[in-house]
Amino acid sequence: MTRGKIVFTDEKGRYYQTLEFNGDMYPSGHGETIIEKYEDGGIRSYDDYERFAVSFDRRYFGDADSADELISEFMLENDSVDYTNNWTDYLYVINGSGRVVRAFTKEGTVEIPAAEMAVFHYQNFDRMVQIKRDHDSGF
Repeated sequence: MTRGKIVFTDEKGRYYQTLEFNGDMYPSGHGETIIEKYEDGGIRSYDDYERFAVSFDRRYFGDADSADELISEFMLENDSVDYTNNWTDYLYVINGSGRVVRAFTKEGTVEIPAAEMAVFHYQNFDRMVQIKRDHDSGF
């Protein structure tokens, strides 16, 4: 089973991540739903992220009964995060901080520009995703 998490960083340096979803979380599977929602401009704030994460969980997994059960919060240190020991298949990291966030991977440092999403596969960078539309396409 391909596992994955959805991550959001906010302007106050908070780092939010979902539980690890177990199954089809690769970019051409359920990850495609995350990428498309982001590209359509549907995840720009923490509120957007929370609504999407809860809806995504209900649609595909049913792991949590509320956002509190689904999403954990941490603080970023120096606007950076270390993925060199990450064993989740895919991370979908949305940078809503308004500044560059650095991600440390096995291959080196990746800078995630403000208002972009980076996809990581295990400890390595996979791709960057940008917003293509200026409206929410719904979910």
